[in-house]
Amino acid sequence: MIDVNYHLITAAGYAPSSDYFASFVRLGELGVIDAAFARGVARAAGLRNRLVHEYEDIDPVRVFSALGEAMRDIPTDVEAVHRHLRSQV
Repeated sequence: MIDVNYHLITAAGYAPSSDYFASFVRLGELGVIDAAFARGVARAAGLRNRLVHEYEDIDPVRVFSALGEAMRDIPTDVEAVHRHLRSQV
């Protein structure tokens, strides 16, 4: 998702976002995904960073909860991006 975010942002003529979280927020600002949804799904980027860089301090309960959110949010994000791409053709 994050790589797709960067591609969409740069294809729209903007500089890449400063971080993963900001890439979701920017897609919300550009109308690719709903702005409120963008702020919520951006938290997944924070979890990704914790999993990759701070794996010794992981709270398994928070990870389990985040996985449930991801299973709900990822299809919504993919559908919104797909709709946006179709509208560009």
